[in-house]
Amino acid sequence: MLPAGLKGLVDVYRVWTFSLFYAMSELWGAAVSALMFWQFANDVIRIGDAKRFYAHFYLLANVFTALSGVVVNQLSQVRKGLPEGVDPWGVSINYLTIVMTICGLLVLAIYFYLNKYVFNDEYLQRVAAERKQKPKKEKLKLSVWDGIKHLIHSKYLGLIALLVICYGVTINLVEVTWKGQVGRQFTTGNEYTAFMGYLSTSTGIATIISIFVGSILVRKLGWRFAALATPVVLGATGILFFMCILTPELVSPIGLAFGISPLFLGVLIGLAQNVLSKSIKYALFDPTKEMAYIPLDDESKMRGKAAVDVVANRFGKSGGGYIQIALFALVGPLSAIIPHLAIIFTAFIGLWIVSVFSLSKKFEAACKEQETQE
Repeated sequence: MLPAGLKGLVDVYRVWTFSLFYAMSELWGAAVSALMFWQFANDVIRIGDAKRFYAHFYLLANVFTALSGVVVNQLSQVRKGLPEGVDPWGVSINYLTIVMTICGLLVLAIYFYLNKYVFNDEYLQRVAAERKQKPKKEKLKLSVWDGIKHLIHSKYLGLIALLVICYGVTINLVEVTWKGQVGRQFTTGNEYTAFMGYLSTSTGIATIISIFVGSILVRKLGWRFAALATPVVLGATGILFFMCILTPELVSPIGLAFGISPLFLGVLIGLAQNVLSKSIKYALFDPTKEMAYIPLDDESKMRGKAAVDVVANRFGKSGGGYIQIALFALVGPLSAIIPHLAIIFTAFIGLWIVSVFSLSKKFEAACKEQETQE
């Protein structure tokens, strides 16, 4: 007999086609949108044009993220006007699948057109000739174990890795619990999907705004403030979210003031947390993380980035999942592990803030030393 908390694994196997579809959907953003698109762009765009186009690519991606939320929201409200006996959720799924298929075919058609008529052999030869003029840096490859050893021996790089790990773990701990609460608030598939459409729209708009605001905040308020903003914002919204679940009597006056239940209040706070976590990453978290490499010498930069990519990104993305799997096995279902998740979430936020203060001191000292040498 499996522990009660691991019975979900049986359900994953039982509806394996849906599970596989969900896994592939999750991989789309990382494998196709992020990896394959940018590999293609890096292969075909000339160096002189990259500065002009790359920012627009990123901006357009978020514009269409916002538009996709509108489409999902509208297609999830098709129940109006349907005859009795017709499953509105099934109709919405069919419409969404058709839209997704059309978009996939458009991607294939555009890719074919670009390779056939735009990025022809003559163009690619010019790009290759232009790049040969500059020596290509060989990308350093580290194993996971080599990356761990490198981070252990360098406290500076270890602190950067901690920032990345804490971000990944805290996002994962809140997101799974929040989606469970959304499912309780919106009990039908149409309502749930329509709400997730609002999430996509809000995330796209917030990210566009943060792109323009983030650089100003870093420049005006300094590295430490900008680096602290991410854990403070995520920590405050995350703790409020867990309070709505664990101590509804404390937050119910706030909900009553707006005429909503503690459950819906928690869902809205979780929505804000989810939107801010994604938009603030691009506005403040990523820029401050990259700035932390600046005072390092070239070899430390190269080895440090490779180690953080190999170790911290992997542990950050999977760490929250492993924690929850362990709690499911030892404690029970999601409703039973939420208090433990709240404690672990708060601990990682605290570790994140302490790491920012420690790294800030080392960063400022390294910058002063670099200025003295120059």
